[in-house]
Amino acid sequence: MMAAVVSHLITFAALGSRMNTIVGWIMFSIVALVALFFLLFLVVCLWEKQQLGGRLELMKPPFPVGLVRYWAKTCEVAVQLGFIRLGDYSLRKETGTARGLVSLFLSADGMILASVSGTSTIGAKLNKTILRTRLADGRVIESADQAVLRDVTRVIQNGVLLNAGIEELMRFHCERIRNAGAAVVPFQPDTALADNDQIELARGQRLVAAGMARWVNPEQNCLRLNLRGAFAHLADLISNTSKLGDQSWRVDIKRAG
Repeated sequence: MMAAVVSHLITFAALGSRMNTIVGWIMFSIVALVALFFLLFLVVCLWEKQQLGGRLELMKPPFPVGLVRYWAKTCEVAVQLGFIRLGDYSLRKETGTARGLVSLFLSADGMILASVSGTSTIGAKLNKTILRTRLADGRVIESADQAVLRDVTRVIQNGVLLNAGIEELMRFHCERIRNAGAAVVPFQPDTALADNDQIELARGQRLVAAGMARWVNPEQNCLRLNLRGAFAHLADLISNTSKLGDQSWRVDIKRAG
C-alpha cells in the first residue's frame, strides 16, 4: 500500500515538474515576444523620420476608386454634426510611407479642429479621427479614437477613447476641455491647416531642445528621434498601454464603415 502511495506521489511529482516546464516555456515565450516588440518599437523610433509640416496635398473630386469606408462614413457624420469641411487631402509621397486620405473639419465655433484619416502603411490600416483644441495657456487638448504617437513633452495632452464614433469622441473631448481649466483659443478656417502644422512643429522643437531628437533637413520640419527620445517614447507607450487596459472592453465595438 505504501509503495503504491509512493509510486503515485512520484508520478504526480513528475507531472508537476513537466507542467512547471511547460508553464515556464510559455512564460519565457511571452516575455521574449514582449521584448522583441519593444526592440522593434525602438528600432522604428530611431529609423523613422517624422515629417511635422507640409504632409498634406489638397485633393479635389473625383477621389480614387475604393475609398476607405471608415473615412467616408466618419466624414459624413462630421457634416451631420455641424462641422465645416475645410478640405480633403492626400499624403505627399515624399513625406513618408503612409498613403491614403485625410479630411479636415472645424466646429462651427472654431473650438475643435478634426482630422479624419483613412490611411495605410506597410500593409497596416491607420484609420483614425483626432480632435484638437488650443488653450490660452499654450496646451493643446487632443482626443483620438485610436492610439496615436503621444507628445512626451506633455504640451499636447493626448487622450484616447478606443473605437469611439465621432459623436461619442466629441462628448469625450468636450468634457476634457471643460476640465482643462483654461480658455480656448479658436481656430480660423483660413489658417487652420497652418495652425495644425504649427502645433506639430512646436512639438518637434521641444523634442530637439530637450535633446531627444535632431533635425534632418535645413527647413527644420522633419526630425528623427535619438536613443534618449526613443526610450522616452517607449516608457510612455508602456505607461499608456496600462491605462488603456481599462478600455479593453471597447475593442469589440464596431468602427464606422
